[in-house]
Amino acid sequence: MANNITITGDLGSGKSAVSSLLKDRLKFEIVSVGMLQRKLAEKYGLNTIEFNKYTESHPKIDLELDRMVSETGRKNNLIFDSRLAWHFVENSFKVYLSVDDEIAARRIFSDSNRLNESYSGIEQAKINIRKRRESEQARFKAQYNIILDDYSNYDIVIDTSYTDPRTVSDCIISNYQLHAENRRHHKIWLSPKSLIPVQPIQNHSKKTAVPEIEPGKQEGFDADEPVKVVEVDRKYYIYDGHKRVCTALSDNRALLPVEVVAGEEQFLLSGQKANE
Repeated sequence: MANNITITGDLGSGKSAVSSLLKDRLKFEIVSVGMLQRKLAEKYGLNTIEFNKYTESHPKIDLELDRMVSETGRKNNLIFDSRLAWHFVENSFKVYLSVDDEIAARRIFSDSNRLNESYSGIEQAKINIRKRRESEQARFKAQYNIILDDYSNYDIVIDTSYTDPRTVSDCIISNYQLHAENRRHHKIWLSPKSLIPVQPIQNHSKKTAVPEIEPGKQEGFDADEPVKVVEVDRKYYIYDGHKRVCTALSDNRALLPVEVVAGEEQFLLSGQKANE
């Protein structure tokens, strides 16, 4: 059983807000890398600014920080709000939160708490998000031989683009419980608003049954049939399930389970209609 939860994901995906809700609801403690970094800074007799500068020329600090995360992860009932804790805390339920770049940029641009980040506009924030993602991908690949947004690394992936933190935490908790009980749970949950149709979705006048269960209720995660999608450049095209997506949109469903189908890009982009 995974006794800890590690949360990582895209910039602006709401990791801190979701972690805070999980703390209150599960009575777990939050561990942040920032907190561990401050402990290391004290050990070296440096303030935060001096410590950050020091680590640039002393890569061994990263290794020491990784060791601290790994050792902390041996305890139970912890939530790690960290980019890489999932890699070092083996005994954890690994969560990745994704978000559309445009929505992430709007969130970051309007977040008054990000005092160290200032942008002239949303477009600049979006450019910065992409640059930071590329930089982190390259650094983590070189240093740890991992790809941060490779969904196979995680137990669950949740799209927060159109979903509030409370619903996201509902989804995490329900699937965490299913995982702990060795019961089947769907891995990828996306907003129906994030799914791109490849045939006229409005023509589906007859609804296909979607269980009338909110994401916070456990059975909803066990019963739903996933919509099949194809991922191209972080966009998700509906391969099978247009009627279910139409019904979900009509019913204001926050999240749907999806299954990513590999190798169908040419089929979708050729303009042919996917099977229902």
